[in-house]
Amino acid sequence: MTKERFWQMLFYASLAVLTLWTILKSAGIINTPPWLAFGVPLAGLIISLLSFYQNIMDKINQIAVGLATLTTRVNHLDTDLNGIKNKLDRVDSDIHRIRFAIAGTKSA
Repeated sequence: MTKERFWQMLFYASLAVLTLWTILKSAGIINTPPWLAFGVPLAGLIISLLSFYQNIMDKINQIAVGLATLTTRVNHLDTDLNGIKNKLDRVDSDIHRIRFAIAGTKSA
């Protein structure tokens, strides 16, 4: 089981416990003192919020890694395009020199 799947399962399990507890409490099946009556839903809520937070942080981390990879690829692309630009400048100067040489031979 992957780490991400674990946090999702924990989130849904805590929500299921909260739902089941709420149904049983409102049906009168669960009779607990007031201090304990708030303990189960509060614990379930805290666990669900923490697992939801962890799941979001994992997604943000995946996005950050993807952006770092994208930045690296763009930098490589920029380097390659600068190399192509330099080669095109040399080709342009060679063509200019050849045209000048051809024009010089025609007039002579």
